[in-house]
Order: sequence, then C-alpha cells, then structure tokens
Amino acid sequence: MEYSKEFNELLERLGEVNLINGSFVRGNVSLAKWEEMRRFIAQAINQDGSILDIGCANGFLLRCLQEWSNYNLIPYGIDVSEPHIKEAHEIFPDQKDNFVVLRAEEIKNISKLNLPGEYPTIY
Repeated sequence: MEYSKEFNELLERLGEVNLINGSFVRGNVSLAKWEEMRRFIAQAINQDGSILDIGCANGFLLRCLQEWSNYNLIPYGIDVSEPHIKEAHEIFPDQKDNFVVLRAEEIKNISKLNLPGEYPTIY
C-alpha cells in the first residue's frame, strides 16, 4: 500500500518495528500484517471529527486510522502508561495535549482533562 509522505517519514523517523511494538503487539508483525488486522476499523469511520482511543498505548493505531480513512480525524488518546503517552507525543508532536495519562478507574474524570466531551460512537 502507498502511504503519504508524512506517514512514511514517521515510519522512517521512529521505526516501523518500534511503532508497532509500542502498540502492544506480541511477536514480529510487519506493517502489512498490522494493517491487515486493523484496517477494518477505518472502514467504520464515516465522517470528519474527533476520535478517542481509550488505552491508546503509543497512539500508532490513531495515526494509522488517519492514514487509512478518507476523513479528517483529530486524535485523542488516554493510557495508563506515561512512557506510552510520551511515545504518542512523538507521533503527534503538534497535538501533544490530546494525549494524557489516565487510569481506567479515573475515566469519570475525563471531563476535567483537555479533551472534547463527546465523540461519535462507531460500532
């Protein structure tokens, strides 16, 4: 598959293997296999807007959804792991504030963060 210049630069800068491994993938998974296992999510997106990934790890899935979708997606992510959120900041340097550390039991406090209050539901 052909990717945008920006996506290819990200892959080169941070490394395909590092990006995939930072997304809780076990074993040696190629980008083609990663896409094969997850592209169906992008097919469920039917409009521009904000997208929140709860348990986003390093945010690479959100970046892939931006790449695979035909829509303008503003990514937001929360994860319990500070190192993973720091990696998300590397993937999204212009949107660092969109990625925050938050434990699952604190999800009720999401409205206190710098995140949109509502997101469309995708099934």
